[in-house]
Amino acid sequence: MTERPSSRWATRLSLAGAAALGAIAPSWADRPVALSISETGGYARITAKWGDGDQSAPKIAASIAGNDQVLVLRFDQKVAVDLDALREGLPSWAAATRMDADGMTARIGLKQPGRLHVSTSVDIAAVDLVPKDAATDPPDIVSPLAAVRAKEEEAKRAAALPKPPRIDDLEIRGSHSGESSRVAFYWPERVGYRVVEKGEGTLKLLFARRAKADLAYLRITPPANLEKFDAQNTDKGYLVT
Repeated sequence: MTERPSSRWATRLSLAGAAALGAIAPSWADRPVALSISETGGYARITAKWGDGDQSAPKIAASIAGNDQVLVLRFDQKVAVDLDALREGLPSWAAATRMDADGMTARIGLKQPGRLHVSTSVDIAAVDLVPKDAATDPPDIVSPLAAVRAKEEEAKRAAALPKPPRIDDLEIRGSHSGESSRVAFYWPERVGYRVVEKGEGTLKLLFARRAKADLAYLRITPPANLEKFDAQNTDKGYLVT
C-alpha cells in the first residue's frame, strides 16, 4: 500500500491466514477472527467477532505492557488474525505487530502511550486505545444484534403475560310493575353472581364475569324505585351497586 490511510476511516475484514512478521502459520484448527479497525475522535478502536458466524463475542484479555509500548491482546484459543491489516488500520498507533508462538497472543508495538477501554456487546468485543490525558472514555460498543435480541426478549415477555380477563357484552334494562321495580341483566350466557352487601335501600352484587355494559335503556327509562345505579369491573368480576 503506497498511500497512508486517513486517520478517520474504518475497514472490515474477514481474516484468516498467516500472521505477520515471522509468526507461525495457523493450523486448520485456528479460528478466523473478523476485525473492524478505525481511528476517529482521537482514539483507535479494534472490534472483533468470530469469522465463522458464531454469535458469541470473542474473549479477549487486553493490556498494555513494556512501559506503555506494547498492546497485548490475549485470546482464549488459537486464532487467525491478519496483523498486517491491523497495523495498517492504526497508522497513528501501531508501529509493528506479531503473533506469539502460542497462536493466542497478538502484540502491537505502539507509537504513543495510551490507556485502554474495553467493551462487549452480544457478538462483538471492542478494544479502544485512548490517549492517556483523555478525560472521558469512548462509548461502549453496541452490536446490531443487541436490538434484535431485545425485540426477541420483549416478544417472549409479552407471550408469557397472562391473557386479559374475558369481557362479555351485557345489556341492562329496568322495568316497573305495581309497587315493584326490576333490573334485568342480559348476559350472553348464564353467569353466576353473589350478594356482596345488602342494606337499607342498597344492594350490591358481584357477577363472576367482567362486562362491557350497555346502560342506554336503564338511563332512558329507569324503574321508579331505582334511585341510583353504579357499576364497575374489578379483578373479581362485574360489581353492581
